[in-house]
Amino acid sequence: MASALTRADAVRMTINDTLSFVGQVALVTGAA
Repeated sequence: MASALTRADAVRMTINDTLSFVGQVALVTGAA
């Protein structure tokens, strides 16, 4: 159970980091 929650949290963090990265790239591209 604990390992499953940890894995879910890791996936959630990865998704958030990916969205943040994509968002920054979109802002930079839009500004350029």
